[in-house]
This record gives sequence, structure tokens and C-alpha cells, in this order.
Amino acid sequence: QFRSSKSDSSSKPTSTSAQPTSSTKPTTSTTIDPNRVYTATMKTSKGTIVLRLDAKNAPIATNHFVQLAKSGYYDGLTFHRVIPDFVIQGGDPKGDGTGTPPSSVEGEVPKGAYPLGAIAAAKTSAAPAGTFGDQFFIVTGPQGEALPPDYATWGVVTDGLDVAVAISKVPTDANDKPVKPVYIDKVSITESAA
Repeated sequence: QFRSSKSDSSSKPTSTSAQPTSSTKPTTSTTIDPNRVYTATMKTSKGTIVLRLDAKNAPIATNHFVQLAKSGYYDGLTFHRVIPDFVIQGGDPKGDGTGTPPSSVEGEVPKGAYPLGAIAAAKTSAAPAGTFGDQFFIVTGPQGEALPPDYATWGVVTDGLDVAVAISKVPTDANDKPVKPVYIDKVSITESAA
């Protein structure tokens, strides 16, 4: 299982969850319209984070995230791993990084670095580049911006980056898990014309 130090610049967002079995085949249908604008509003116990999703350049990952969010999958989960100047990670139903996702896809990886505020998929080191089950991270500092292009990404924070950064600085245990849980109360998706 992956462990990291808050000062370890080689840390990588990872999921220790098992990959989906044959009964949880990857989602392949696309229900989003890549010509429309999708916004995710993530209400947390520390404040609200708003993300503009990139349906045009990342339709597979965006569609997968939108499907999970619309089903209420993320509502009530926690950010189970937070590291200052790096990332905040959530989306695991077990709250420790070991939960099994309902399905997975191989989403779009960036051609360059991850900007501050980018949302991307955490994955096991053995999983192919771009694998996205359910866990995600939001880049909150320079260590995250320097990650290799191995993680599917589908949007960026447009409002509430200060909330994400504040979450990254809450007190944690030796496994980077917040001592006092930080909840994702609800993720809502809105759609509008481009």
C-alpha cells in the first residue's frame, strides 16, 4: 500500500483499490454532449469547490465523473488523503483508498503538466495511464503540478481553490488522513450552452 511523507516530492496520488472484476466492466456509453459546458459544484464540510469540466477534450473521463456524481455516488464520502502543496484526494466509499469502484474507464491524460486546481483520477501504479474508477484528486500545490501525465484529467477549479488548499492543510495522521473527517456533502452537475 502506498505511503508518503508530506515532504516527499515524489509522492503520487494512488488508489490501493482492486481493479473492477468482469462484473464491473468499464463504462463505454457517452451521455454527455461534448459541445456543452458542464460544471460540478462540490459542497464540502469546509466550503464549496466549483469545477468547470472539459467535456470537449476529455469526454470519456468527464462522462464517467458526471455519471458517478449524478447517481449520488460521492455524496457523504470524505477526502481520505490530503497533503499540503500537493493534492487532496477523495471518492473512495471505504474512506481509506481501498474501496472497489463500480466500474472504470481509461480517460484522457494531459499532454503537459497538471495546473493548480486540476481534477484528475487516482489509480494504482499497475493500472494503465488514464485509468479512472472512482477516486479523484485536486491539485493544490507545486508538487501536484509536477506530476507525470499518467492520470486522467477532466476539469479545473474555477471557484473555491482556497477551500481545496485549506483542506490540504488540515491536521492528518501518519497516513495523510485528516484527523477530523472532511466530508464531500454533495456533488451537483449543471449543464449549459458553450
